[in-house]
Amino acid sequence: MTPLHRRTLSTLLAASVLVALAACTASPGTSSSSASPKPSSATEASASQSPTADPSATPAPVAEPTCDTVLTEAEYADLAAEGLTYRPEPTFALGPVMEELVAVGALSCHWAKPNSDIGFWVVRLPEADSDWESRKQTLLVAGWTETDDPVPGTIVAPADYDANYIPAMIHANEATIFVSGAQFVTSLADVG
Repeated sequence: MTPLHRRTLSTLLAASVLVALAACTASPGTSSSSASPKPSSATEASASQSPTADPSATPAPVAEPTCDTVLTEAEYADLAAEGLTYRPEPTFALGPVMEELVAVGALSCHWAKPNSDIGFWVVRLPEADSDWESRKQTLLVAGWTETDDPVPGTIVAPADYDANYIPAMIHANEATIFVSGAQFVTSLADVG
């Protein structure tokens, strides 16, 4: 072996030994013991108080009701038992209040009995409490009446609103809901 090769080999060997020793040596401020380090009291405290998801920080998305979910399961069963079926095609509005709600984007659902004039309407508009209070005051001035039947906060149309139906409205779960009769208020998923 030539002296140049010996020197290069010696240098490489020395460098390898230094690297190996450096890897085995503890770095400053750490223990050279092979046992696992004990967590400090600050680490223990933070581990026992591990962060949990705050359910109010990111609310789960709530699906807007559809004509398939706006009623209670019992009401869907009653409608079927009475022979009323959902009518997806556009229907006429049951008076001016329903027309106004539909015009501003409310969900409008209609069930009817084939070959008859028997129908059932539900119209649901997401609406702030303050907007509902304003709407309610306007309706009360127009002749609607507030009642606790079937639930507190129900308002009922005047007797001359429609020849066949006396609709009712309620505000629940940040939604204004119109139904074709007060007896159906408790059939609403938002109420029942």
